Amino acid sequence: PFTVRSTAIDVDGQRIGVVAMDARLVGTAVEIARLDVDDQPGVLRATGMVDYLTGAYDVEITGQDLHWNNPVADAPVSAVTFGLSFTGAGTFDAPGGSGALTATPLGGSIGDFVGVADVRWQFSGGRVNATAFLPSLRAWAQATIDPQAPYAVRGVAAVNALDVQPFALAAGALTQAVTGTVGLSAAFDGRLDDPRSFQAVVNLQNVDLSVGGLPVALQHPTRITARVDDFGVDDLALEVGSSTFTASGRFHDTANR
Repeated sequence: PFTVRSTAIDVDGQRIGVVAMDARLVGTAVEIARLDVDDQPGVLRATGMVDYLTGAYDVEITGQDLHWNNPVADAPVSAVTFGLSFTGAGTFDAPGGSGALTATPLGGSIGDFVGVADVRWQFSGGRVNATAFLPSLRAWAQATIDPQAPYAVRGVAAVNALDVQPFALAAGALTQAVTGTVGLSAAFDGRLDDPRSFQAVVNLQNVDLSVGGLPVALQHPTRITARVDDFGVDDLALEVGSSTFTASGRFHDTANR
């Protein structure tokens, strides 16, 4: 048997917490009786077995009130709190198990109205099948992720009557200047090892806005294609007051090539 105790761990200014582990080595397997990461008020706990030679594992992991400050440089949120659970057995090459994650963004320009994201996932056929719900945004998404490089992702998403006012305010629009809802669905794919590979096909289904008191409505569903350096619109027609605004075409940013 062996025991690990640490002082508070800090990585690039991010507090990870105090690590405590009781385990023993049986052949090439590490049997973990207790692994705690204490990041007050959050705590992460794990028990189980990991074979460092074969990659086999059988673990149970839970976490509550975990906190991550400034998750990404210039992110529109100041922090994210997490709760998670995972139970599963398999190998690193053929993973198995299922879990859940709740994430709540805090502060920043949009954190307080994005609300809780509830993510459920399960390993199946060597891939991760995940579903995410964002009740405050009336949005959901489903995706399949390959856990091996290049980490291919493919999925669909839908937003039903998204309230645009909080986003308009976060972008600096005047209070009450932009109100209303937008509805859409989308299909997306890409590789996590190359964010520039992502692309999405968006079906804009409903626009019901008021901009400075002027009504804005979508005449008919419109298809939008989006990539990192490419943006296309097929037959967009918006009724703006008593006028009609139409647009079709493609914009390609050659500066990113």
